[in-house]
Amino acid sequence: MARVKKRFSKSKLLKAEKLAVFSAVLFALGMAASMLYVGFGDVWGHIKSLPAWLWGALVLSSAANMGLRGYRWPLFVKKLKLNVPIKRIWLYYLSGNAMVVTPGKFGAVLRLWFLQKGHGIPYRKTMPLMMMDPITDLAALLLIVMFGKLAVPHMQETAIFVFGAIFLGAVALMAQPKLLLMQIKLTYRLFGKRGKRFFAVLQKIARNLTQLVSPVVFLQALILSFLGWMAVVWAFQYVLLAMGHDVSLSMAAFIYALPIIIGGASMMPGGLGAAEASMLALLALAEVPLDAAVAAVAVIRFVTLWGGVGVGFSLLPVALKKIK
Repeated sequence: MARVKKRFSKSKLLKAEKLAVFSAVLFALGMAASMLYVGFGDVWGHIKSLPAWLWGALVLSSAANMGLRGYRWPLFVKKLKLNVPIKRIWLYYLSGNAMVVTPGKFGAVLRLWFLQKGHGIPYRKTMPLMMMDPITDLAALLLIVMFGKLAVPHMQETAIFVFGAIFLGAVALMAQPKLLLMQIKLTYRLFGKRGKRFFAVLQKIARNLTQLVSPVVFLQALILSFLGWMAVVWAFQYVLLAMGHDVSLSMAAFIYALPIIIGGASMMPGGLGAAEASMLALLALAEVPLDAAVAAVAVIRFVTLWGGVGVGFSLLPVALKKIK
C-alpha cells in the first residue's frame, strides 16, 4: 500500500495529467489520420450532417452513462460503512475520470487516494471499490454483447460462453468468503509461506470485497452499469441512423460493447486504439461504409470517452483542494 501512496506525490500526479493530455493528442492525430486516409471531406460531411438535437442527445447519453455508473460508488461506500459525505463521493469518482486514459488504472487508484488523504480511510478497506467497478462493468457489457448476439446469429458463441463462465465463476468465488479465503490460503502455501504480510492484507481485502458481492448490491450495481452503457449504445445507434444506415439496437449494442471489452483486455489506457479498430471492423461486417464508420466512431468516442475525461479534469482541482 505504500507504493500506492508514493504514486500520488504531486510530481507523479502532474506526470499522469501530462500522459492524459498526450493520450488525447494521440487520439486526435489517429482519428485525423483515419479521416485523411478515408477521405477527410466525406468523413467530415457525415459529422456535419448530424442534427443539433442529436449532439444534445449524445451529451445527455454520456452524462447518463457517468451518472448511472457513478451511482454505484455511493452504494458501495454505504455497504462498506465508510463515513464519507455523498458530495465528496461523487467529486472523487468524477475526478478520477480525468485519468482513465493513463496506464496502470491510475484513475481508479486516484479515487482511493482521495479517500485515504481526505478521510484517513486505509487502502485495504477501499480496494474493493476499485475491483467492483470493472467487475460490474464487464458483467453489464457481457449482457449487452449477448443481447447484441441476436443481430449476428452467425457469430460463434464460444467466446461469449467462455467470458460468461469465467466471470460467473469469479463472482461465485467472491460471493463465498470461505471459498475465496481457502484459495488465498492455498496460494500462500504453494508459495512456501512467503509474503506473509501481503497475504494477510489480501485476506482483509477479500473479506471486504465479499460485502460488496452480496446479491442485492451486486444486482443494483449491475443494473446501473447496464443502463449506463445502454444509454451510449442508444446514442451510437442514432448516430448511425442519422448517417443513413439502418442499424438495429441489438446490432449497435454488439458493435459497441464487444470492442469496449476488447479494449479493456488490451490493457491500453481507456482501450485506446483496440476499441476503435474493433468498432471499425464490426461496422464493416455490418456493411457500413468506411467513411461513415470512421465518422461514427470518432463522434461516439469523442463525446463519451473524452467528454468524461473533460469532466474529470474540470473537477480534479476542486477535489485536490478539498483534501488539503
